[in-house]
Amino acid sequence: MNTMEFGKILRTLRERSKMTQKQLADCLGVSIATISLYELQERMPSVDILINVSDYFHVSVDYLLGFDEIERADLSGLNDEDIEAVNGLIEVLRNKNKKCLKQMGRGKAEASKQEEKSMPEEKS
Repeated sequence: MNTMEFGKILRTLRERSKMTQKQLADCLGVSIATISLYELQERMPSVDILINVSDYFHVSVDYLLGFDEIERADLSGLNDEDIEAVNGLIEVLRNKNKKCLKQMGRGKAEASKQEEKSMPEEKS
C-alpha cells in the first residue's frame, strides 16, 4: 500500500461505520465535497484532518496512509482487566478462523480427490 490508498481506506472505514459522507464531513468540520475528493483520491487531507480521522476511527495515521497494513485496536481508556478480556476474545476469534480455514482446506482437498476419481483415465 502507499499514500494513494488513503481515499480507499477512508471510504472503507466510513462505510464500515455506516456513515454517510455528510455525517463524516460534519464530524471533521469539512464539506461533503472535501470527503468526496478524499475518497476519490483527488485530494489529501491536511495533517490536522488526518489526525482527526485517525482519532475518530481509532486507527493509526500510518494505517490511514497505507504504511501499516494492520488495523490496530485502540485500547486507551480500558483497564488491565478489560484489556485481558479483549485479548482473550481476539484469541478465541483467531482459533475460530484457523478452524474455518482448515475445514475449507480439507473440503477443497476432498473435492479435488472426488474430481480425480470421476475423471476418465487417459489411455496411452
